[in-house]
Amino acid sequence: MAARLDRLIGYRPRAARLACLLCAALLILQSGACMASGPRTGTESAATAASTADPSVTAETATAGSEGESSQAIDRRPQAASGTLRIWWKTRTTLNPLLETSRSGQAVNDLIFQGLFRINENQSVEAELAAGLKVREDGLQAIITLKPGLVFHDGQPLTAADVAACLQYVINPENHSIYASGLSAVGAVNMVDSQNLELLLNQPDPWLSYALTFPIIPAASLTAGPFDLVPGTGSYKMLSYDGQSGLELELAVSGDPSELKKIQVKAYRNESEAMGAFERDELDLVMLDDQEYGRYTLRSSLRLDYYTGNKAVFLSCNTQSSRPLASGDRLLFIKKLINAAALSKTEAAGWGEATDVGLPAASWLMNKISPDDTPVLDQLGTPAWNASSKPLSLLVPADDEWRLKLAGIIGSLLENAGIAYEQQTLAADVFWQTVTAGEYDLAILSASLPAAPVPDWLYKSPRAPLFSALDSINSQGSGLADYAAWQTKLSQLLPVSSEAASGMSAAGADLTQAILETAARSPWCCLMLMSEGLAYGDRVSGQCRPDRYHPYQNIEELWVWSGQSSSFS
Repeated sequence: MAARLDRLIGYRPRAARLACLLCAALLILQSGACMASGPRTGTESAATAASTADPSVTAETATAGSEGESSQAIDRRPQAASGTLRIWWKTRTTLNPLLETSRSGQAVNDLIFQGLFRINENQSVEAELAAGLKVREDGLQAIITLKPGLVFHDGQPLTAADVAACLQYVINPENHSIYASGLSAVGAVNMVDSQNLELLLNQPDPWLSYALTFPIIPAASLTAGPFDLVPGTGSYKMLSYDGQSGLELELAVSGDPSELKKIQVKAYRNESEAMGAFERDELDLVMLDDQEYGRYTLRSSLRLDYYTGNKAVFLSCNTQSSRPLASGDRLLFIKKLINAAALSKTEAAGWGEATDVGLPAASWLMNKISPDDTPVLDQLGTPAWNASSKPLSLLVPADDEWRLKLAGIIGSLLENAGIAYEQQTLAADVFWQTVTAGEYDLAILSASLPAAPVPDWLYKSPRAPLFSALDSINSQGSGLADYAAWQTKLSQLLPVSSEAASGMSAAGADLTQAILETAARSPWCCLMLMSEGLAYGDRVSGQCRPDRYHPYQNIEELWVWSGQSSSFS
């Protein structure tokens, strides 16, 4: 019952949530006698913890509430955030957020630090610490202006000197910061004054604002010890760190007594160990990657939130002249047979978001698609499959559980269409060697997407450094007859300035159409973006509003009860 109530109240305004949570607590207490004698299930356990562990919720309060004496119930309502929320990140080598490489660590750092800009759920960006970004007409100079009055958690002012130091630190190849890849166009960083700094670019970068979302920290922290506390400007500040107990966070500024005040961040090697800790009641909230989230969706006793992650799964179709898919008719047949729409009718629909273009449906670049639009693939004709001389070769890596399952689904689609195939399941290194040698017809690949909604990440040549390995695949550059023409058109329609790429205004219908047309004619079949998720323990009431960029968004509004958390007891 409590789990259902949590779902209903998760996104209501705070005042309404307080009232609903109070009603939930009273309802739980009234039914407590029925629960006490039976085993505790995953959906019941949050209710039990709420009714038995919080000392401010008493039988007297419950009785008063049931008799309509609302004033007494309001006076004795439970304290929000009565416990410390326990979350996880990967084992630590540093607290410097500019050196963070793990998704779990980046999610925690998002609570502590802010960037110049922030990426929203629909992949638009908005100013965070920056007041604005002005780009010269030729795209080779950018001026960043900071908001006035910014201060770090330690009370020190945040100035352009701190931002310049962070930028220089990130782009220095000796530091190996993962944020450097998005700033490859930046050649020099110069301070103008305490509120402004100048970036000189080697080439125009329409996605510059998306790369300026890395954490801003004091210049002095860049040379501090690896486990020295680092001040930020986010909702939570570092309070203490210990190698055994982990990192303790405290709400930086509280304007509401119901906000979650304390968070303890514990380190584990990976998601699997974190879920083991969850079962042992060491954690309350666990961020899960696509592999672990998929496994735990089968546990009906768990309360889970999911969101579209940053891992794309797609097919490479080998169109070399010696291969069966060199025929345009055969390639089009395969693309119409194996695509996002086809997967959405299979069990794969529960694994993530189906997509033909490697962008989520919520992206501002996709907002011109109408449900009534005829798919581009259907507009290209309905070819028949002309049997080839030998079965198609389908490659899949042995170390990816979801790609192995996807291979089974693709195999079924091929068989149902009367197409013979042979699946080769190969070790990761052999898999990639076979793909780059062109010894296949279909290969199931995956890639981590950039932060920016770059629509031609799979179609441009040469590709950005993050995807440069794809340049070695022999099928790249070929496709249906007018693929090259659409590649060119797409590149011409892309934003040419950072302001145009900000996502503040909707994408034009011609750009959205060019993305769809290019994808349909390419030798690639984008299939889906895998889901990630959050697992909630029994002490937690309410919900985050997770998305790929901010998995712990809304965490300050969670209620944490004292008592046992594990959903497995």
